[in-house]
Amino acid sequence: MLKNVYCTCCEEEIQGEIYHGDPGTFYEGKPLCEACYYEDEPCATVVYGDDEETCWISHTRNETDGEFRVRWVSTDPWRGYYEAESDVYKRIHEDCILATSYDAEELKNFDEKIRHLLDRLGIRYARVFTRSSNIFSTGYDLFVHKEDLKEKAVLLYAALNILKIRYRDPVRFKVTALTGKDPGDFKKEDLLAVEAFERLLAGEDPGKVQTELIAKLRGEEA
Repeated sequence: MLKNVYCTCCEEEIQGEIYHGDPGTFYEGKPLCEACYYEDEPCATVVYGDDEETCWISHTRNETDGEFRVRWVSTDPWRGYYEAESDVYKRIHEDCILATSYDAEELKNFDEKIRHLLDRLGIRYARVFTRSSNIFSTGYDLFVHKEDLKEKAVLLYAALNILKIRYRDPVRFKVTALTGKDPGDFKKEDLLAVEAFERLLAGEDPGKVQTELIAKLRGEEA
């Protein structure tokens, strides 16, 4: 007599065909019902080169055949983001799309320029767009094939650094991420908010940070 099989995801008895989680997913090799296998929303979208087709990675399916996988990174009990990993491709740039912002437009310009360079150098690449708990923020990771990187790493990284200086201003990104403002609307308070965030993150005393930044805001610093 055959033993009943239950879906690892919904824990219901599987009545029809038994599916198994794809390689590189949270349910890899585990039995799943048809609904849980197909209807799970994607954690990441992978685009190879200039291919118009996209490959999805969910908790159950992996359309990259395991070349990429994702893991959940928790920033607190309610929030976090998915991070892409690969044994075949190497990440050369990690970024974030801040929806509808000027910074997002500059990231688009960066993306177009670096892809054009990769095409000219004949380097295989993939872009991975990952989901986060913030609906206005999407992860952007640029990966290149490890085999293609061996002989062209120096040239690629030199060009990459130049493009990052031109298009990926870290101060602009941080202020936009914290306040939602574009550069034309930045105020002194916004820049100080970024400084406060970084200093508190580094473990500085909150009272000292507050006192010094209030002095800066009032123009009382030495």
